[in-house]
Amino acid sequence: MFGTGPGQSHLIGIFFDSLATDLELPRTSVAAAYGSATLVAAFLLPQVGKLVDRFGAAGLMWILVLCLGLAAVMFSMAFNWIYIAIGFGFLRFLGQGSMMMTCANLVSQWFDQKRGMALGLMSLGFPISMAVHPPLAQWLIGQVGWRESWIWLGVATWVLLLPPVLIFLFSKPEELGLKPDGGLEKDSEGGPVEIQGMTLSEALRTPAFYILCSGLFSLSMLVTSLHVENKGILTRHGLDPQTATLMFTVSGIMAAISMPTIGRML
Repeated sequence: MFGTGPGQSHLIGIFFDSLATDLELPRTSVAAAYGSATLVAAFLLPQVGKLVDRFGAAGLMWILVLCLGLAAVMFSMAFNWIYIAIGFGFLRFLGQGSMMMTCANLVSQWFDQKRGMALGLMSLGFPISMAVHPPLAQWLIGQVGWRESWIWLGVATWVLLLPPVLIFLFSKPEELGLKPDGGLEKDSEGGPVEIQGMTLSEALRTPAFYILCSGLFSLSMLVTSLHVENKGILTRHGLDPQTATLMFTVSGIMAAISMPTIGRML
């Protein structure tokens, strides 16, 4: 989850002013490119879910990491509005969307009774990213400029994520002779446990599905808007850019404190 930073709003928004200035674009057009790209990326995510079902989360994760790092490096070459819109699309689709969904799938495969706690611990990566990536990105911009900053972010994604993904990641515990929650497969007695649930077509016919979707859509739009414009709002009210990014650090620390507790309650 921490490694999804290059595709998250709290990091990408740090570059809005630099993009607008260097490419001579209105800031609103940069925001429009970002919003459009995010929407398109969201509608493509069901296809990633099918790939996870077919190849397994571990089999797909290393490809996503490789592509996210490449997308970050390629974004450093942006030269017009169309390029940044396409670049935003790849960053959002790979980082914020595909990798987060694949991480959640992995946890669901490995944990059953302790799934809530495991998801809470997994989710710690997001607030840690929120605490670290924005001030780091702002510092990089000041040191090497926004273009080289994206190169560093892409290379860091490869260095931090590819080795553990390739060495330690397995899609299901059964691949190691284990069962969810760490039990040994050979200790299992009786037949397989039937998991109750709905098919996709059944879920689409229930009002609860659309109520949940509406809530998630609204929350995602609100958080995305606040995160991507946070630095711009604060700097327009007199804060210097580096101090403005530290607001994410405060929010990230508070979220990191609360998430394991919420996960344990689940």
